[in-house]
Amino acid sequence: MSIFKHRAGWFGTGRDTTDRKTVRPVLEDLESRDVPSVSFGVTDDGTFAFDDTTNTFRQISGERAQAIAQGADGVLFASFDDRGTFRYDFATNSFTQLTGVEAEQLSASSDNAMFGSFHGFGVYEFFNGGFTQVSPFEAERLAAVSDRFVYGVWDNFGTFQFRNGAFTQLSGFQAEHIAAASDGSFFGSFKDFGTFQWTNAGGFRQLTTFAADSLAAIGSTATTGATGTTGTTGTVTGTTTTGTTTLTTGPDFVVGSFRGLGVFEFNTATGAFTQLTPIEAQQLAYVGTHDVVGSFEDFGTFEHVFATNGFRQISGEESRLIAD
Repeated sequence: MSIFKHRAGWFGTGRDTTDRKTVRPVLEDLESRDVPSVSFGVTDDGTFAFDDTTNTFRQISGERAQAIAQGADGVLFASFDDRGTFRYDFATNSFTQLTGVEAEQLSASSDNAMFGSFHGFGVYEFFNGGFTQVSPFEAERLAAVSDRFVYGVWDNFGTFQFRNGAFTQLSGFQAEHIAAASDGSFFGSFKDFGTFQWTNAGGFRQLTTFAADSLAAIGSTATTGATGTTGTTGTVTGTTTTGTTTLTTGPDFVVGSFRGLGVFEFNTATGAFTQLTPIEAQQLAYVGTHDVVGSFEDFGTFEHVFATNGFRQISGEESRLIAD
């Protein structure tokens, strides 16, 4: 049986028929946010950082990065024409050149493992000051999980997981958009088949028969210790032992933009979609522990804050948020 077998139903919500040109994401004035974070984007005027703690922009370069990926909060990996591939640290407002070769695709994880696809060289990981080759073939798309753990799409080969030196083929089909959560879950959209989750334990699970035009994913964790349980997203329950600290993994979340439907988030624990806006986003990215940044044609760049369930405008310009 094909792993891409169509299933009945889709989001469980009605199709929105509102004219997208007459509607904009709902805006809210926010006094504060749940978790301070820095987001990055590329506009016609250069490459920028947005600091949620001060609600201010910082132009980090007058040049437009060709590919970008965010690692830990405040860390950006970016490639620039004729200059190479760099790491930028918001805290010190400084760039560090990693290589003089420009990456065509980039993805990074929260432990600051960066994966890049380099023309003529293949895919490499940069971690702890050094490069390691992942594949001699260039990847069309990359989605990092952690050091030595990345998903990729290779032309004429399909969609793969690379983990600890070994490749696993997820599908002979090439996913058009991919994302990965911190626990290793893969999310991908496949033309004519829909949007799927893949895990090592369970294989493929179809989320919807609609193929997302943009994807971003995030995992949730909670630290359990003597003072109780603190969850960054979702709800974590259990028994706390005094003096013991453990890390508990909660549900994954994936956000996607669907043509004619808008932007939806899917909770892997509940199996439910939630519509964030009926407007389609050109690109999406998670910031902080759960909030979503989206670039919307004709409207600009917005952040959806889950603590208030509302949008605020970051910029009147559309931004390129990811390499995908």
